[in-house]
This record gives sequence, C-alpha cells and structure tokens, in this order.
Amino acid sequence: QAEDGIRDIGVTGVQTCALPIYYDDFSNSDAGLFAIYRENPILTIKANDTSMVYGFANTPITTSSVTGYLNGDNFSQAISNLQISTDNIISSSNYLSAINHPLTPSNASGKLGYGFSYANGTLTVTPKSLTISGITAYDKVYDGLSTASINLSGVNKVGLIPGDDVTISTIGNFRNSTNSDNDKNVGSTKMVRLDSSYGGLDLINYSITSQASTTASIKKAYATVIGRCPNGPPCATVVPQTAAIANNLSAINPVTTPSDRKSTRLNSSHANISY
Repeated sequence: QAEDGIRDIGVTGVQTCALPIYYDDFSNSDAGLFAIYRENPILTIKANDTSMVYGFANTPITTSSVTGYLNGDNFSQAISNLQISTDNIISSSNYLSAINHPLTPSNASGKLGYGFSYANGTLTVTPKSLTISGITAYDKVYDGLSTASINLSGVNKVGLIPGDDVTISTIGNFRNSTNSDNDKNVGSTKMVRLDSSYGGLDLINYSITSQASTTASIKKAYATVIGRCPNGPPCATVVPQTAAIANNLSAINPVTTPSDRKSTRLNSSHANISY
C-alpha cells in the first residue's frame, strides 16, 4: 500500500516497516532492492582460509565469504570498512612465522542496516626452502679413526632471508669406497659423510636440504725405526710422527728382532717407515 510517497516493502520472514526509501547512489549498477529494514538481518562474514610460503609477504592477501543477503543485495551495497587481521607472531626478519595464524574479520559497517556476525579463518604459512652447501673437511694423517674434522667457514645457506637466525653444526666420517661403512684407512679424496643438525631462532621457518658429503684424504703417518741389533734384542725403537699414531700403528715397540724392522706389524699401509 502506498500513501503520501510511502511504500510497504514485504520481505518473507522479515518484519519490515513503512518508510520512505532513500539511497544516494541509484546510478550504481549492482543488483538489489536497496531496502532499509526495521530489524537487522544478519550477515555472516567468514575470513577464507589461505596459505603462503614464509617470506612471501609481510601482509597476507585475504578474502572473505558472506552469507545472509536478502533481496539480491551484494557486498558492495551492504558492507564497507571490513577488516581482516591476524596475530603478530613474526620472525627475526619480521615475516609471519611458518605456523597457522588466525584470520579475524571485524569492523564491518554498511548502508542497508544489516547486522554482522563473524567467523575466523586460518592463514597457513609454510616453511621456505633452504639449501646447505660449501661444507668441507680437512685432510688428516692416519690416526686409526674414521672421524673427519669439518670446516664450516665457507658454508652457504641458499634461501636464508637476511636477518634470520639459523645455525648449523656438522660432524663427518670418512667412508669406504662403496659408502657402506665408516673407514679409517689411508686413501686419497675419500668420501666424507656429513651429518648436520640445526638450531637458531628461525629454524621453524625453513625446510632444509642438507649437504650430504664432501671429500678429503687420509695420509700415511711417518714412523722411524732407530737402532741396530749387534748385541741382540731389544735393539731398536719405533718413533711415530705423533703420540696418537703410536697407539694405532701395528708395531711392537721396542723392536725385538731384526726381522721386526720389516714386519707387517709396522703397517706400511698406514705409515711411511724409515730406518
């Protein structure tokens, strides 16, 4: 019923009142009846779940879904000033950490008289790839052990964002020719297996590809047999290059017979022997 420029607007299931309809943008091409309701219909605004790789951006790109429109209304007619925020759990370089963060919609307003309810979404930040290279091992003199000394001075952390803290600690062992077991024996350009562990404030933000191996050499030790046996044993001693080698050379010290000088007990595969 219309009277004095006043219209009744009937919407099923919603109590309405007879009010003049005023709206300042009838040139807007969006669909909708531009009705003003006495009782607020409720729009439910949900922040859509999304994801990004750590370090992609300081602020995520967010979207929302809205349910509850009446009479063909849409977002541009019914909603303004919507904000979607998240927490402030960040890394040393000020990027959102690689965890799940809540997306919280709020602050919506509008011209059509809707009320608003909100539903959170989730931002999943996935770890960034980080590749380790540049680890080397030092050559050493035979000492009866397979352990290798590792040099981290030239390590490369490809993919690390400046300002982030990721640390590395590495141990190494010389390997046999088939890489099936550790190997203490003398050899040139032997494989050294690397086993790395990581730490630092920003470790959670990275998916790390470790360097698996490098190469180094185990060189022969030097041992000198001093003395002759003119008067019978004991007649000579073995002087090793280092005290550590003395414990690992297959030798009897002192040498008890002339034949011991060339005995396999002075293991020539592990030491260069002079007399």
